[in-house]
Amino acid sequence: MTDTIKFLKVRDVKSPSRANEYDAGIDFYVPEFTKEFIKDLRAKNSYVLCNKDGDIQITDNIQINPHQKILIPSGIYCQMASPHRALIAANKSGVASKLGLIFGAQVVDSSYQGEIHINLINTTDYPVIITPGMKIIQFLEMPIYTSNIEIFENMQLKEFYEKETTRGPGGFGSTDHK
Repeated sequence: MTDTIKFLKVRDVKSPSRANEYDAGIDFYVPEFTKEFIKDLRAKNSYVLCNKDGDIQITDNIQINPHQKILIPSGIYCQMASPHRALIAANKSGVASKLGLIFGAQVVDSSYQGEIHINLINTTDYPVIITPGMKIIQFLEMPIYTSNIEIFENMQLKEFYEKETTRGPGGFGSTDHK
């Protein structure tokens, strides 16, 4: 039996989909630039997308300036089959490698009941153009473990770890330096 992820479309947007049956990623697209979409886009991005008069410049595309971020309302709501799942954002390889756009916000919890927003960051030194219908990001459905959390205070590290490992406390390439 296969579980089902339910998506509700509330904007004029292509349906989330997998390019191939067994692809891990569920592709999300940029909605059509309706009046409501533009109003919601302005509301979410007034600090970024405004010109000197405080107006977002949107024609048939959106320009994301160098090192700028944007929050795009996807037009999609989601209901997952289990509370022990989440959608985790992942870059589309072509969008990241060719356009220099990467995602910001990453996790959509199963309990989230709002519109999914796509948070993109332009990592380049040049403007990037976003158009309606563009395949922009993918989400992976992932199992989530919700282990109990136990907090310890007033304890030495040697007491906290049950046994010492060969790895130790070094990080960020420490195993490459002997």
